[in-house]
Amino acid sequence: SCGIDILRNQEDNDLVINTYLSEDYKDFIIDKYEQFRRILISAPTGCGKTELAIQLAKKYNAIVLVPFNSMLNLYSKDKDFVEISSSSSEQYTETKPVVMLWDQAVKYDFKDRLVISDETHLWFSERDFRLSAVKTFSLAKSWKNLICISATPSAEIDLLNLTVFKFTHKREMI
Repeated sequence: SCGIDILRNQEDNDLVINTYLSEDYKDFIIDKYEQFRRILISAPTGCGKTELAIQLAKKYNAIVLVPFNSMLNLYSKDKDFVEISSSSSEQYTETKPVVMLWDQAVKYDFKDRLVISDETHLWFSERDFRLSAVKTFSLAKSWKNLICISATPSAEIDLLNLTVFKFTHKREMI
């Protein structure tokens, strides 16, 4: 199970996850998103971050940005999602949740829609998609509604001025 350490929002809660974020803390995270509008959820692998992102995207009709094609498949296997990719024939829509690779984000104006970035720490990694990640990061600074998700957020994430919710495994808290 996991616990949470809330940073930069002056709350002193010590919360413990018994199963997954998507089960134990969905309502808590919805409340915090609606309060702050720009948040980072940091939790270890296996705590249910992607499942939570799927649920939030459906609730808010959000855009989900992912770095890899394999992650596109995690979301688009759910028929509620529209997949936007270079190999997809689907069109951008404002009426359904959308999943797309980071390099596609520069083509659209998300207006006031919630944008969820999964594996956000990879924005700052040295990978083949570095240029599109930097462009996406530059756009993200102006998005009004943003949830970043990462198991290992880097220090650069501070440039986005997010309220951070850091979950840790209970065994790490002992």
